[in-house]
Amino acid sequence: MVFLTWWRGNLRAMHETLQLLDDFLQALFFKVGFFCAKRFWLTFGVSLLLGALGVTSFLLTLNAPTPTETTGQELWFPDQGRRGVAEDQEMAAIFNTGPHPRPEFFYLTHKDDQNTNLLTPDFVNEGLKVITTIVNTNTTDGISFSDVCYKPFGTFCVEDSIRLLFPTAALGIPVTETTLVPVLAGMGQAKSEDVLGGIVYTNATKEVVQEATGFSVFLLTDTKKVEDARKWEEAVIDMIVNLNNQEMGSFRIDFSTAQSLAREVEKYNAPYRNVDMAAVATVLLIVLFFLVNISCYDPVESLGRLVLGDFFTVILAIFVAFGIVALSGLEWTDANILIPMVMVTFATEDASVLYMCFEHVTDKQQARAGDPGGPGALEGGASYAGINGGWVGGWVMNVIVFSLGTLSIFKGARIVSQWLLCTICIDFLFEITLAAAFLGLEARRQARGEHDLTCCCQTRARKKAVGDKALGAEKENAEGVPPPSHEVAEEEGREEEGHEGDLYSPHEKRPIKWGHMLNPIFSLRHFFKHTYGPLLKNRIFQIAATLTSVGLWVFFAFGTTRVVVAQTIDDVVPPQSYFYSFDETGRTIFPELHSRDVISVSIGGRELLGQEADTIYWDDPRLREKLTMLERRFTEGPWHREAMPRISSWYTDFNAYCAGYEPCRIQLQEDEVSFSKLFNATLSASTTLQKVWGPNVVLDEASGKLVAGKFTFTTKGVSSDEQISTDFESDRITYLREVQDSAFGLGTQVLISSPKMRIWEWQLQVFDELFWSAVWACIAVALGAFLFLGSFRSALSVAICVAGSTLAIFGTFGWVGKRITSLVNVVWFFFLAMPQVFTVAYAFKHIVRANVSGFDRAAKALAFVGEPVLVGTAIVILATLPLLTRGGLMGIFPIVLGTFAGWATWHSLVVLPLLLGVLNEGGRKLGSGYTRRRNNQDGPKGAGFVTPQQSGEEGEWEGDKEKKLQGVEGLLHQEEAEGQREAAVGKGPAAETAPVPVAEAEHQQTFEDREREEKERARADAEAALDEDIDAGCEVPSDGEGFV
Repeated sequence: MVFLTWWRGNLRAMHETLQLLDDFLQALFFKVGFFCAKRFWLTFGVSLLLGALGVTSFLLTLNAPTPTETTGQELWFPDQGRRGVAEDQEMAAIFNTGPHPRPEFFYLTHKDDQNTNLLTPDFVNEGLKVITTIVNTNTTDGISFSDVCYKPFGTFCVEDSIRLLFPTAALGIPVTETTLVPVLAGMGQAKSEDVLGGIVYTNATKEVVQEATGFSVFLLTDTKKVEDARKWEEAVIDMIVNLNNQEMGSFRIDFSTAQSLAREVEKYNAPYRNVDMAAVATVLLIVLFFLVNISCYDPVESLGRLVLGDFFTVILAIFVAFGIVALSGLEWTDANILIPMVMVTFATEDASVLYMCFEHVTDKQQARAGDPGGPGALEGGASYAGINGGWVGGWVMNVIVFSLGTLSIFKGARIVSQWLLCTICIDFLFEITLAAAFLGLEARRQARGEHDLTCCCQTRARKKAVGDKALGAEKENAEGVPPPSHEVAEEEGREEEGHEGDLYSPHEKRPIKWGHMLNPIFSLRHFFKHTYGPLLKNRIFQIAATLTSVGLWVFFAFGTTRVVVAQTIDDVVPPQSYFYSFDETGRTIFPELHSRDVISVSIGGRELLGQEADTIYWDDPRLREKLTMLERRFTEGPWHREAMPRISSWYTDFNAYCAGYEPCRIQLQEDEVSFSKLFNATLSASTTLQKVWGPNVVLDEASGKLVAGKFTFTTKGVSSDEQISTDFESDRITYLREVQDSAFGLGTQVLISSPKMRIWEWQLQVFDELFWSAVWACIAVALGAFLFLGSFRSALSVAICVAGSTLAIFGTFGWVGKRITSLVNVVWFFFLAMPQVFTVAYAFKHIVRANVSGFDRAAKALAFVGEPVLVGTAIVILATLPLLTRGGLMGIFPIVLGTFAGWATWHSLVVLPLLLGVLNEGGRKLGSGYTRRRNNQDGPKGAGFVTPQQSGEEGEWEGDKEKKLQGVEGLLHQEEAEGQREAAVGKGPAAETAPVPVAEAEHQQTFEDREREEKERARADAEAALDEDIDAGCEVPSDGEGFV
């Protein structure tokens, strides 16, 4: 108990401390919003200038001539011509993306003199014995080396004084019959000209080469803008010499994930050949939404004009975003164009939801004040509809514009469509269904007027009607008259509800207006008010809504198990691998390169010779002539003598890696080559052998045994047809799990796998990682929401909504087959879930409790929106810390932090002032509806709208349980007052009674006490009847349709 008291005291102190920050941020954003609303034309003019600048810069960028360096973004096969690689099998052939390790590709070099020719018959024979011995090694637990490696162990290739950047050309190596290289990848013996620098060219077809070796020949060039071979040749030479421009005729390979190359190629090629199913689904949803608008409508005269005005505001805001991009000097990339669009879209949605909450209160307030359906109410309804056009109507229009724009201009239509589809799933599927379950299960609490995230206000007329029915039933029971049935009372209550001054009557049929089709918000309002609300009174629908929500949770949870987390190079490659030194080596040779981006160019005979034959012969004199000319021009530069030795070694390793192998360089200390020396050099260089057999394994030449600590390998011989046995046991599965737990984040695939390791095991680990990350996110969100909202129930509701949105995003990713390639995708779904939910919760905290009008509306709205955006940003960063610290992802934390900070600043200080200023200007032109609402906000007694007021304590309502049945109390006090008035004027029972003695006075006092007790019982029975009425039907108050 003491601990709980201390903990609650600390939370209260933290909340009071954060309240100071709350007040400061509200004051700051209030000033900004008031300035933008008061100086509307200044804000509008500055925004228009920025928009003009953005449009001009964007159009100039689109009309600019395409440079030649952007034409090299295609993967080419010599035997099939122009073709983009998008299939997973083909990509797996080039980049080993499966759960199996890369077969190691050995390079034998001499430490002192790299020009020493190591291709001697003795050397080849000894090397063949070594590789055969390793491949045929078995352990005592029955796991052979073929279980460890997906393919045979490796290939011996000799780096013998390669002097060119192009290892496929390898000029200067004499091609003779004695330079035979054993190719142990399924092809048997092959000539040296077939294996040059890790790329295989044979007279066989591409399918045969791919099936035999596991990788394909690929050429990274585009000949569309090259008229002849000489122009192509000059372009390649210019690209090599001018390394400062890394996009010059090249294709940048991003090694951040193994699948990124395939996705990049697919992104640049697919939109020109087909339309993604996500885009089709988006268009179908838009059409369906407009069809719903035709059947569900409400009449507002100036609706179309206001919606079009809101649409113009959104377009202007997008152009302003373009202007800021132009002024900042950023490149016109897909991300820099799409991110402002998404930010503007959600800014519009947040502002519109905020206005919806406030305008619902003010409109109903005016209607209850005695002016139902009048000009003020109609204008207020028009303002309410027009402002909320940005929430759904403007949002759907944005979807249309973005879809058409991306399909016609941008190359990333698939990405945009998938994100829009995920947004639709979150906004219109999960949250609405989850809200249905909450509304159904929390109906009693809402009916009693308790404060919650989805609170609704009751009217005195409603309470008075319930009290009258309860007192009437009590009197009729006392007189012996049976009370009316529950159905009759409920029907009478509904009849009374229909005349309480609702702004839109549920029984009135209105003609269709064309402007209504432009604003889908009325469809949702009509649906919630006249369809969803009445259904919530039925217990069966509550159960159905709950089951639907649970079903969605299960559906998305199962979809989350299908999520594929792509691997980063840090996760896939062990620390002792060649690629860990890639950054340092690559930047030393190419200082212009970004991290893990590399220029890759391979020369193939087909482009050089211009022939259409599927067979390439390297002894073609024309090809030799071309390659010789390339070598001569390339080696003329002064930088060649300094950089060429390093480039040769580094780039050979790179090409081997691109071919699907792990580069493994073996340096011999002396010219004499023996089996033991070669075998020990191979063991020390092989990463895979060190993982399987352990480090520091050496072959004792005297005893013929492999010794490594306490483990001893016994060998029967060194011939190629004999096997090596071991006398120790190893637990492969345990080892795999240890590697998985220690080396990978987000459940990435294992380096060394075996048939015992099923794919679903690591997928379940992915789900486990995502699940606990979501749990931590919910805890962080709930704590932050509690500290800032001051209500544990509201904080819990926000946390549940965020958790559901998170799970829905992952489930959507899993079902549509989208890969999570980096933390950027993990962060994106918080954009979809967190700000809008937090904004709505914060709006209910402030705006529903306050009466705001005039210019203060825009300023207050900005204050109430800007702060939760910043607070939500801080909470999201806190929630993503577990993901940031897993699997070496901490390196991109500055990117995430900068993205959130920039988004919050842009959202709060630029977009919202513009939108609120324009909307406030439009609201002022509607007439005197705002003033009339403010002057008539209290209304006549008995019919006025009760606005909940904030009490002294945070998070509580002014009225308590004693005031919830004030309609009953008012009626009782009214009857008592009438009786006193009648007695005063000589009427009624009191006037007919003569003065009584003291005994009779005491008897009269006893009678009054008895009457008071009867009134208290009647009041208690009325409360019980109200509870029974709520329990039986779970009624939603007549004015509680403002949940949307």
